[in-house]
Amino acid sequence: MSRWIERAVRAGAELVHFPETALTGYHRAHLKDPRRIDREKLALFDSHLRRKAAICGIWLAYGSTHFEAGHDLPFNCLYLVNPSGEEVCRYDKIFLTDTDLEAYTPGNRIAIARVKDFRVGLTICFDMRFPELFRSYLAAGVDLILISSYQAGGERAAHMRIVAPANLITRAAENGIYLSASNTSQAPSWHESLVVKFNGRPLAQARRHRPSMALATLDLDDHEPFTDFIRETAQKTRWGKYPGLDLPLCSD
Repeated sequence: MSRWIERAVRAGAELVHFPETALTGYHRAHLKDPRRIDREKLALFDSHLRRKAAICGIWLAYGSTHFEAGHDLPFNCLYLVNPSGEEVCRYDKIFLTDTDLEAYTPGNRIAIARVKDFRVGLTICFDMRFPELFRSYLAAGVDLILISSYQAGGERAAHMRIVAPANLITRAAENGIYLSASNTSQAPSWHESLVVKFNGRPLAQARRHRPSMALATLDLDDHEPFTDFIRETAQKTRWGKYPGLDLPLCSD
């Protein structure tokens, strides 16, 4: 991870975004039981990454595992660290799969931070299947959503090769927000890491099945009238202010 931070900085990156549980490994794929993670080593690795962010002067988002008193199972989390090496916020994965529930405690709150001029929201993997969460971020004025994933698997989930990219593009376009999706490079992955513009157009893509990075420049001054209209309409639907939305389309 440190080497990729250095490469990203040399390429001009100001925010470096890593996949789900990048630091600790993911339940079943790499770990039989996340509760057995060596917490002292984890603390050392956390400190190392945060020092690296401070040395390089960059924002850093990375997936990990968070332990908290009072919870038997840890949280599948995404940290956001500022250029001083300080944790700005932590997001705990809200929507857990059936296998996630064997190993993790679900989160219960969204996480938002200001990165330069952007309001940034954090999400993880399976969250992408639930548009309500992204509407909540839109209502909070978010401009960019980071979604860290471990989207990989065999033929049992082969349909996700179609569904996952479609979800990512749709979440960006239906809310008019930028989206950075950082996924594992482990094969067979369901989609490459990519950055999506607010209109749903991919701005950059990494190579699939090999370590690489996607680098994109985001511009808050870049506007499209139709996307602005979509954002306004989406806000109205969230607050029940869209005319006729509460009326039945048909009756018995």
